[in-house]
Amino acid sequence: MSHNEKKDDKKNNVPEFTPEMPTDQAVTTQHQFTIGGQTLSYTATAGNIVLKEEDGKPKATIFYIAYTLDGVENLADRPLTFSFNGGPGS
Repeated sequence: MSHNEKKDDKKNNVPEFTPEMPTDQAVTTQHQFTIGGQTLSYTATAGNIVLKEEDGKPKATIFYIAYTLDGVENLADRPLTFSFNGGPGS
């Protein structure tokens, strides 16, 4: 048996890996804390946004966490921050 045949045998015994793409789903929890004698209630939401190809097949996902103060009357006045950790392997 040649060296290449041994490699092929090992390669053929390994099941093919097909990664599962996460779905657009989120988990939401309610919390509160007290600071300076004032209790603030907030909602924490963590989830995935699936980016898709033109044909609808999943291409990539973006994981997010959002913290929002409860009881805000005008949501347009809510501050918004985006933070991206970039680069290969991050």
